[in-house]
Amino acid sequence: MDRADFFDGMAGFSDIWHAWRKVVEKWLSNGLVPERADEVVQAIAERVMPEITEHTFIVPLFGIKLDGVDSFTRGSMTILRMSMDVLDLASVEHEHVDVSQLLELNKHYLWLRGTTSGTPSVALQKFSEQATLTVGMLAISAASMYERGATGFRIGVVMTPEEASGRSVWFSWCESNRSLTTHYAYPRGQPFPVNIALEDESDMVRMITRAFVILHARERTQLEEAIAKAVYWYSDAHRDTVLVMKLVKY
Repeated sequence: MDRADFFDGMAGFSDIWHAWRKVVEKWLSNGLVPERADEVVQAIAERVMPEITEHTFIVPLFGIKLDGVDSFTRGSMTILRMSMDVLDLASVEHEHVDVSQLLELNKHYLWLRGTTSGTPSVALQKFSEQATLTVGMLAISAASMYERGATGFRIGVVMTPEEASGRSVWFSWCESNRSLTTHYAYPRGQPFPVNIALEDESDMVRMITRAFVILHARERTQLEEAIAKAVYWYSDAHRDTVLVMKLVKY
């Protein structure tokens, strides 16, 4: 079903897999066995289809300012100043969320709003891709319109902790219930303990100590320069969130 794109790109592999699992669990618990392939397809579709709807996302945006306008729209994306009025005008229920506090924590940001269709996971993926392309096009515009614009601006969306201070926060709701959902993303990975263990006499620690000497040297040999470059690209790779670029850098 996934390979055949049965849901026209509105559901992902994981959505179909979870629906299949629920269907099989139900059949097993009731002692039933499907007799035809269309029974399986229909049973899965009945679980997936209700999950497919329009989803609206509003995420913080940095590197942009609105100059003389209240909002800026291109295609399905709108740059705006986020407030409670935005939710009220969209008839979104938000009493269960302390929106004012979250907005206060993100008061220095503008926000990017967009609507995509699909299951929750697919809609989020589509929005994330569109948001990335939107800020990419804005970055190209800045590079084209200003001298040194390619290096003088830094534009992006705050959907990961790497772009925020600590956790990142954004909002969404779906057309089926219009109830506000708050999303939090926390830093990936675990803290690396820098302690007395880095001061023992093991071969690993001696190697690390030698590497630091190379990195801090005023002049390097050709081999030491290669080591320093390798350390730089490893550092950049392990922080990259794009898997293809992570592999290239490694």
